[in-house]
Amino acid sequence: MKLIVLKYLLTSLLVVMVSEAARSGHRWAALLAAMPFVATLALIWMHYEDVPETRMAGFAFDTFWYVLPSVPMFLVFATTLPRFGFWPALTLAAASTLILFLVMAKILAIRGHTLY
Repeated sequence: MKLIVLKYLLTSLLVVMVSEAARSGHRWAALLAAMPFVATLALIWMHYEDVPETRMAGFAFDTFWYVLPSVPMFLVFATTLPRFGFWPALTLAAASTLILFLVMAKILAIRGHTLY
């Protein structure tokens, strides 16, 4: 139980750090947000909990393929925000990520790797 509380505290601390940094300077916050802290923490927790290396490697491999279709989301959001406002821009960005993820999954499935 103590470990799960520690996980929640450290992981949520990262989100708060990024949002607070964004209030003073968006570039530092963007740099923090771009760092793969969540995946790194997940790997640390998995190592600490003696998850087999093959499973950790699979997690890292799959994370790479999930990240690629999510990157354009930030460009979609940034370009649609001034035109449509926050919620529509966020919805379009999320929808574009979903579509790109499905395309990526199809491409990988052709090559013999399934993401879901």
